[in-house]
Amino acid sequence: MTKFTEADIRAGTISQSFARGQDYFRSGAVSEIVRRGTLLTAQVEGNDQAPYQITVTLLDDGSIGSATCTCPYDWGGYCKHIVAVLLTALHSDDEITVKPEMDTLLAG
Repeated sequence: MTKFTEADIRAGTISQSFARGQDYFRSGAVSEIVRRGTLLTAQVEGNDQAPYQITVTLLDDGSIGSATCTCPYDWGGYCKHIVAVLLTALHSDDEITVKPEMDTLLAG
């Protein structure tokens, strides 16, 4: 149910981060990717001992709204970990665990 493309991901980052994010995606570094409504969360194995935590907020139309990562990247645009998660969401929809939104859970 994503409505973004690789071009949208590329537009949000620099070419080096996109290329490195592709490598992370292809190597299977993304794990525990969960979608709750418009929120995607995931973990990505990186250079640190603990995996990095990524949060992506999608807009109501399925396009990318915002994205954060716990890595120290600070050179503008999406880091390689965010790129890897977005590529996973785009190309490996079957790897995403879909859970109810928190409001739905709390209402029950």
